[in-house]
Amino acid sequence: MKYEKMVIFSTLNQMVNYIAIKEYGIKEIINLTMENNGQPNLKKFNYNKWDKNLEDILDERVVPKRFGRQAVINFNQLKDKLDRIDLGKKAVMWNITGGQRNFVMAIMRYVFRERKDKGDSIVYFEGNEEKFYTYDIDFMEKEVDRVEEPYPMNIPLAFKLMGIEVKNKKDKNDTSEYYKKFIEKRQTDREYRYYKRFYEKYMNNSILLERLIETNKDIVGKEKINDKIEWLIDRMREIDNCKELVECKEDRKTLRESLKIYGKRSKVFGYILEKIAFYKIIDVVINQKELMDNVADLDISVKINASYKDERVSDHHIDEFDIVLLTKMGKIIIFECKSGAMTGDNAKSTHYSTYRVAGVYGTPVLINPITKHSEIKKYKNIEMAENAAKKAGLIICRMGNEATNITNIYPIEAYIKEVLKTGGNSYVQ
Repeated sequence: MKYEKMVIFSTLNQMVNYIAIKEYGIKEIINLTMENNGQPNLKKFNYNKWDKNLEDILDERVVPKRFGRQAVINFNQLKDKLDRIDLGKKAVMWNITGGQRNFVMAIMRYVFRERKDKGDSIVYFEGNEEKFYTYDIDFMEKEVDRVEEPYPMNIPLAFKLMGIEVKNKKDKNDTSEYYKKFIEKRQTDREYRYYKRFYEKYMNNSILLERLIETNKDIVGKEKINDKIEWLIDRMREIDNCKELVECKEDRKTLRESLKIYGKRSKVFGYILEKIAFYKIIDVVINQKELMDNVADLDISVKINASYKDERVSDHHIDEFDIVLLTKMGKIIIFECKSGAMTGDNAKSTHYSTYRVAGVYGTPVLINPITKHSEIKKYKNIEMAENAAKKAGLIICRMGNEATNITNIYPIEAYIKEVLKTGGNSYVQ
């Protein structure tokens, strides 16, 4: 059975409405919302902006209808509003995802009393499982047809649904250059191949890890490091099974070019870790079709700002995410790469920032440089970062392949495979 009309709730995480509308090919929506009316206690519940976030993404065929705040105060007023809309004789879908309890209870009562013989369906999207559940009005499971028309899904669009703008990338239908190259075109490039080799050497050489960690310092021993990239190249030349990464001119150029925007005195290892982790994620994805089919977009060094000028502190970006991965069912995974220390406040900030751009279905992940569990005690800053991440509720990914029985600590490859195993059956472009 197909539906043309859907009733939705105004909500912060408009992804749950966007994908429901697109998955079921809805042509008209009725958006149950509330007006702020300038009330200070409703400032954090900015329904007007939430609604606009969705309306800006939807195409012109979908016409939202908005209601005043009194529509959800009591059942009789809501019933009157819905009766005057004229829902029609055709069956209607009711998306209860994201609705506050008073919305859901009033709607369920209305549908059961007033729409009992219309063939209406109730749909709920479980974001963590990336799965739709559909029911009849008696909450018995019901099969509902989903369309096979592709629709856009990418990082700028997903963030815009939460009122966030990707800096320097305002096209809401634009996937990243990396997604286009590695997943759409299934190509590789020199930087990808270089960091794939780098990962293989990194995994099997504890001395390389030590040298990389040393680049986070300005002084090693009594030596002041003025150019950390060149210092690292010299140290890598001294490590037998790693010197091939910097032996030839082209490899040195690739390493330098990949890091040049960060500066000679920056914490080089942090940026190298981002590159190693990012290309490792790509490598895992492109070598397994099931995983690749579930990725909608991925990007590195994603700078963001609020979509609305009155929410911006300045025109500069308010935050930057090391790595962002978006699934085709709208789940956003934010990876924070830490090559050294991370305070509890940093970890909490990462968790909050993920919630701000992705809602409750967003997943914050710490990536640290450890390859073996036995190494953790050697590096106090990294151990402290893990502890801070645990307390803040972040998932932890280590660069190695070693599994542990510690809750929420995963090898990065195993985690990527796990998080992309679901993905649903969407027809995302």
